[in-house]
Amino acid sequence: MSKLPHYRYLDFKSKTTSISIRIEGGIAHILKSLDRLETKHMSCENQIFKIRKDVFHDIIYNINIEDN
Repeated sequence: MSKLPHYRYLDFKSKTTSISIRIEGGIAHILKSLDRLETKHMSCENQIFKIRKDVFHDIIYNINIEDN
């Protein structure tokens, strides 16, 4: 079984534009799912689930927008 990736940024791409959002400290340390998600019960396909902010301090992030 392959492991799910440990994302440190979110990348959105279209034919004309790409947007990258990088959260300082890593997404896994700041944003958590509302429900308990275990790797062994998840597929490696895209899944939709609700998230919550897991820290009391402000989230620092960098947004990069590029026209292709």
